[in-house]
Amino acid sequence: MNTAALRTTLAVLTALPLALLTACDDSGTHGADGSGTSSTPSTPPAGPLSARELEKRSLDKGDLEGFLVESGGKGQKFTADQVRTDKKQCRLLDLALAPVALGHPVATAQRWAAADLPVPSSGSRTGGLDGTEPALDLPMMAITLASYEDAGTAEGELTALGKALTACRGGFTGTQRETTLHFTAVTQDRAPEVGEQALAFTATGEVDGDEGPEKVVVFRKGSTLAYLSAIHPLGQDFDFPAPVLKAQEAKLS
Repeated sequence: MNTAALRTTLAVLTALPLALLTACDDSGTHGADGSGTSSTPSTPPAGPLSARELEKRSLDKGDLEGFLVESGGKGQKFTADQVRTDKKQCRLLDLALAPVALGHPVATAQRWAAADLPVPSSGSRTGGLDGTEPALDLPMMAITLASYEDAGTAEGELTALGKALTACRGGFTGTQRETTLHFTAVTQDRAPEVGEQALAFTATGEVDGDEGPEKVVVFRKGSTLAYLSAIHPLGQDFDFPAPVLKAQEAKLS
């Protein structure tokens, strides 16, 4: 994928904090106890999780060894009004790719994550596009947690997303934060074993004649849905990072 196409693809996740793109290998991503494992909060309260509870149960700095996690600022959040889709029946897919919570959640929380990799010095010619950028061997991920009134409502949103997958296999055009991508195909993937219910899909995006996958996993834990969207900035195929899924599931338990 050429430089222009790469930068356009990266714009899909323009909310990704700069810290994730410039972090060094001494950034300290080990857990608080030095084990690099995710800490799990107390048992979730009855009823939908509040915004404060979702923040506590979102992945955070130091939760997962080998990954950088950032919450970002208010201006870096994706919202539904920033997402436009040329086909009404495909809007749910476009929202999940952002990722923006479907329906009318009670509360949400967002995170961004990327592999913790060394950054080459400005004089290096061994990493990045021109030796001055990180060797971004991703995927990079955006994560949104959303709580709903009850488990049935959350389950209904997952069901609606599954129907959109069936209707939009031929692709669609989506705009997120003024960046337009043409998704030429959508395929449903085998859902990972996380949560009480899960769904996964890959949308093939086309930019300047080059194609690359963007992958989404959505899983339900009680009345909460976790939306995880991932890309590789060089347009390469990849496996969705299982450690991230497991760590986020653990924090929701």
